[in-house]
Amino acid sequence: MPKKARGRARKKGVKGRATSTKARGKRREVNLESWIERNIDKVVALSGLDILDLGREQYKELLRDVIAQLYGSPTSYVKADVIVKRMRRYSSRVYPIIAFKLASIVDKLTPDQLEFVVYNVGDEVLALAPKLYEQAVKYERRDLVRVLRVKWANSWLRRKTQILLAECPRCGFNALTPDLVCLICGSTVSEKEFKSYLDLTSRLKEMVAKLSCEELKNLYRFGYILVNGLGIKYPHEGKDVVDIELHLGREELGLIKAEVKRRCEE
Repeated sequence: MPKKARGRARKKGVKGRATSTKARGKRREVNLESWIERNIDKVVALSGLDILDLGREQYKELLRDVIAQLYGSPTSYVKADVIVKRMRRYSSRVYPIIAFKLASIVDKLTPDQLEFVVYNVGDEVLALAPKLYEQAVKYERRDLVRVLRVKWANSWLRRKTQILLAECPRCGFNALTPDLVCLICGSTVSEKEFKSYLDLTSRLKEMVAKLSCEELKNLYRFGYILVNGLGIKYPHEGKDVVDIELHLGREELGLIKAEVKRRCEE
């Protein structure tokens, strides 16, 4: 073969190998929607989420974002059982997402769905608690109400304020706002009911026994105390955003006056 021809052949061969290598290096990406369509039933069964008893389309909506996060690189094919293993490995982060999504897409939860959400929901409980409480009461699940109270309180301290709201006499959640409206059950509580729930007379006796004469006289002049999740407090301790200003009636003022007379008047 002539030298020029051999040279052209070598150049053509090098170009051909480069094109072939480039073609092999470019991988086809996995279509995640198609993957979910083919594998959703297996993911649900292997993960145990079939207990939620949802329809196929609901499961796809419930798990789509989670699967997308767990899938990883779309250039490689991942089996359904690998996704489930990753769900279990990162369950502390994954299941709160699933719980919140479930409560968002299902209006009336079944008992099993409700239990799943209550036990797995994260700080989103601050938004979901009224709905979850209502349904737990409907199903007479006092155990779930107790779990909700704890989760609500912990999330409030993490996300809202360092002091809890006062406890609601109706539902028992630390969710009573300064205007005596409960964020959970929606009740508006009267001062009379709230005082009775607090056993205010007994608590006030404990407070006045610790106050100085000057503080007692000031408390009588102020005519109110502050209440939050920690209990009752003297007004001069400073008012927090969660504090309820509770006005003292004739009986409570009489108790303070009697203590002033007993200890502070010669």
